[in-house]
Amino acid sequence: MGTWEQFQLIHNGDGSVSLKSMVNGDYVTAENAGADPLIANRTAIGPWEEFDLING
Repeated sequence: MGTWEQFQLIHNGDGSVSLKSMVNGDYVTAENAGADPLIANRTAIGPWEEFDLING
C-alpha cells in the first residue's frame, strides 16, 4: 500500500470522522454533495469533510 492510499482517521467532536491524507496532509472531501469522486484537497475540516462511520 502506497502513501497515497493511507489516511489518518480523525474523530470529530460531533461523532463524525474525517480522513487526513498521509501523502499531502489534506482532508478528503465529498464535493458536489458526494456525487463527484472523493479527493483529498482541503486544508480544513468543514461539513463536506465529515463522514459518518458505520460499523457493520
